[in-house]
Amino acid sequence: YGEVLRQGSPARALAGSRPMAAVQVSRSEIDFTLQALRRENVRVDGRALTACRRFALRFGAAHGEVEVSFGPTRALAVCSGEIITPRPERPNEGRISFNVEFGPMASPSFEVGRPSPHAASVTNFVERLLRGSRAVDVEALCIVGGQKVWSIRVDVRALDDDGNLGDVCAIAAVCSLLHFRKADVDVRGDQAKVFASEERPPVPLNIHHLPVPVTFALFAPLSGTAEPTWILDPNR
Repeated sequence: YGEVLRQGSPARALAGSRPMAAVQVSRSEIDFTLQALRRENVRVDGRALTACRRFALRFGAAHGEVEVSFGPTRALAVCSGEIITPRPERPNEGRISFNVEFGPMASPSFEVGRPSPHAASVTNFVERLLRGSRAVDVEALCIVGGQKVWSIRVDVRALDDDGNLGDVCAIAAVCSLLHFRKADVDVRGDQAKVFASEERPPVPLNIHHLPVPVTFALFAPLSGTAEPTWILDPNR
């Protein structure tokens, strides 16, 4: 899965995932950056065009709590589960949902208590990446057909935005699902007994494959015959 940033003005491309209202970029800064990209194949932070920032992963005390960072960009994902009654149209399938929140902790451009359009876009992106690709086996979340299934929820919160926040949130959601453990269940007929972690070790989710997002940005060439310049893991 890849996400291409639409080719637009140089200022918009340099802003990455943060709106231009939050960071003012002068014309001279734009020209300097584009010259470095097109002629010297280097970015203002010293990275090559195809180089990613340093990746870091930190697990929390609870299963399903993961913090992911690409350089300064960070996101925290928390996975949780509960037993619910399945939907009538899908009696043998569990549910999986995702929620992404951007707040002023990550960037001054994100407002408190107000849904961010960019957060909604990233939420849809994560859902297409994981639920749309059927990465998680939802049938394995069924406990008793038509009566009890697992409902898995992944909440992702942006901690710091220095560009490419979509990839960081998506990878955080993937790692959270991998790290999560649900309670073991013993089914006898139509009866199901849920065991506490002290009684039986919790069990991982059934995950078929690991979709990894890759974001790159395109910059228009100086002439009509030249190829466009592209960079991997765009930052702010």
